[in-house]
Amino acid sequence: MNIVEQLIATIAPHECLSCSSEGSLLCSDCYHTVAPYTSNCYRCKSASNRGICEQCVQYSPLDAVVCRTPLSHGAKELLHGLKFERQQAAAAPIGDMMAPLLRSLPLDVSIVPIPTASQRIRVRGYDQAESIARVLATKINRPLLPCLVRLGQSRQVGQGRATRALQMQGAFRVARDSQVGGATLLLVDDVLTTGSTIEAAAQTLRDAGAAHVYAATFAAA
Repeated sequence: MNIVEQLIATIAPHECLSCSSEGSLLCSDCYHTVAPYTSNCYRCKSASNRGICEQCVQYSPLDAVVCRTPLSHGAKELLHGLKFERQQAAAAPIGDMMAPLLRSLPLDVSIVPIPTASQRIRVRGYDQAESIARVLATKINRPLLPCLVRLGQSRQVGQGRATRALQMQGAFRVARDSQVGGATLLLVDDVLTTGSTIEAAAQTLRDAGAAHVYAATFAAA
């Protein structure tokens, strides 16, 4: 939370985005309604404790995928506030809930936010994935490496996997002078839907020489 947000929270305390009680963006009661996610393969939905099954991992640039919760009560309100109500402080409880799932990551992993389309950043005033990634970097004590640049601007809401995958072709590039060769990287985003976005981002990093690429999202739709 930055200085301006701290001042606003003091003068006009946050209301819970789920139940509207005063004090925080997600009160303790609603915090516990954010259910854990039952891990399955993000591509074929079969059971998998690393978010991708033995068959699908052969066709994916990702080594593992972690989600914190289904996109349901509590989680949905948090993400709506973060993405559409300019509640950047919502990144803090989101990061708090994701962090325990990621503490076993390799010590040399760097955290890479998946960049949002620039036109939506201009509307919000911030990138929600980067906001979550910054919280996580602090929580699990890993470096933040914002090395991806978003090229595509297509809106993907309501699109199927095939359309999303087509839209995401060439959607990212690695920023000049970014040190990703041989690196172990954790991609961070807010929501996992079809997996097309994290796959496109991961493939870009692999093409740039990354040795291992994992992904973590707060919610899975």
